[in-house]
Amino acid sequence: MNVSHYAPSYLRVVRYNEALDLLSHRETLCGILRRTESLREKVHISRQDALLSEVKAVLKSAAHSSKHGLKQRSLTSASYLSTLVPICEQQNIHIGAASQLELASTLWDQDEVVASTKMLQTLSASKDLSGQSVHVGRSGILAQLVCLPCHVLYCG
Repeated sequence: MNVSHYAPSYLRVVRYNEALDLLSHRETLCGILRRTESLREKVHISRQDALLSEVKAVLKSAAHSSKHGLKQRSLTSASYLSTLVPICEQQNIHIGAASQLELASTLWDQDEVVASTKMLQTLSASKDLSGQSVHVGRSGILAQLVCLPCHVLYCG
């Protein structure tokens, strides 16, 4: 099974399990770069760029896991992302909304509709979505909330 056409080009030509391995290695590499100043200096990347790359790698892994129904792996990614929020804030990188959206989506996928809905409602009312370092669109949040009756009717 190939990954969707939205995936990076290197993931379009590999099998499902290989894609999971590549995404996991990408997360690990970005995490090591974030934590190791000497490596960052050798590859000429700032701590902020390494951190943002790690966040994006975790988001990509979470999306891939969710797409393929790997609920525990998706939850692990969402939990790890939430641990990166305070580290990011120290570097003036704002990912709180992306972290909350990922957790809400993960809970939604695990049929935790009430908790997910509350998180999505809180996010949709947030005034600082435009100040986030990782784009979170209010329209996407609202679309997920509108799908709640569909989810309850067809899946509940």
